[in-house]
Amino acid sequence: MKHFILVLFSLTLIFSSCKKEGCTDRSAENYDEKARKDDGSCIHPDTVLPELPSSYSIKFPGEYAGLFFSRKLVYTEKETGWDDVVTKEGLAYFSTDGGATYVNADSVKLEGYLLTKAANNSYSLPSGSANLVAHGAGMQWYAKGAAWPGFNGTTNKAFPIVGRIRSGDIPASNSYELTIDDQLNCDSLLFALHGPEKSVSYMVAANTHTFVFSYEDVISVGLGKGYTQVTGVTYELQTLNGKAHWFINQTERVKPVLFY
Repeated sequence: MKHFILVLFSLTLIFSSCKKEGCTDRSAENYDEKARKDDGSCIHPDTVLPELPSSYSIKFPGEYAGLFFSRKLVYTEKETGWDDVVTKEGLAYFSTDGGATYVNADSVKLEGYLLTKAANNSYSLPSGSANLVAHGAGMQWYAKGAAWPGFNGTTNKAFPIVGRIRSGDIPASNSYELTIDDQLNCDSLLFALHGPEKSVSYMVAANTHTFVFSYEDVISVGLGKGYTQVTGVTYELQTLNGKAHWFINQTERVKPVLFY
């Protein structure tokens, strides 16, 4: 019996010693894929996520007004679990040279909210407009008018809907399939990877829930914390007071991920 206990104890020591110690956290700078037991040596130089990706923007040739409204849903960890944090962004500009420079339109409003004018004559929705409802059809834009003539414009298209992103963290060893639950009322979809070193994005027709990024795309964005993004976009062109006005509505889904 004593002999059996001694053999068992010896085997336990042998198997325990075979467990390589090291950092087992994939998000750490010194992650060791061969380690089977964490020794507390993991190094996390930066635990803060990078800045959120900006909303999709597009320029058109010639003379036009660009009127953008975006509803951004960021998948965020809370005390009660993971949920979407919703923010809203509005942008307006008026150009006579294909978006290279902007001209003054005096005061500009979206749904009655006065936009803030910047030095370059672009206008943005202030943070206090969180209660603005993204209903798409029937959203009202207004400009008093100056170098760009005044107008009242109402959108006709339903607001784009994009389901949650279901894909997870991204290993730098293969291509990557970015998938959403569903989409509705979209004219096109933007699929994007935002890594520590660069971003990669593709605009595709709105008849898919999935886009596959190549291995080259994946390794090009760098290793570390970043985001995946899927944006559903609608485009609506109206002629008001003899000028082209593009109404661009979008729903953005953003999810924090690890490129490793």
